Amino acid sequence: MAVKHSENTACECGSIKFEPLYYLVRHPGQGMTPKLAGYKCELCKEPLDMERQSRISELKRKQHELREIEQELAEISQESSSS
Repeated sequence: MAVKHSENTACECGSIKFEPLYYLVRHPGQGMTPKLAGYKCELCKEPLDMERQSRISELKRKQHELREIEQELAEISQESSSS
């Protein structure tokens, strides 16, 4: 099984650079403070859908895992054929 690794999240436009989006939370008598609201692509300015990106990453991981298992099965099949 392959070692798990981290990877850059990419926008649909291909960019891997994102800018933070903030809510400004107003506190009566104390001013405002920023609260992180998400991210947008630096290139196309589209907001990042974290849930969708997580599903895409999981799908890619499972596809990679499936290819590894298929290779193992092919090797086992070849070994049993040559015996």
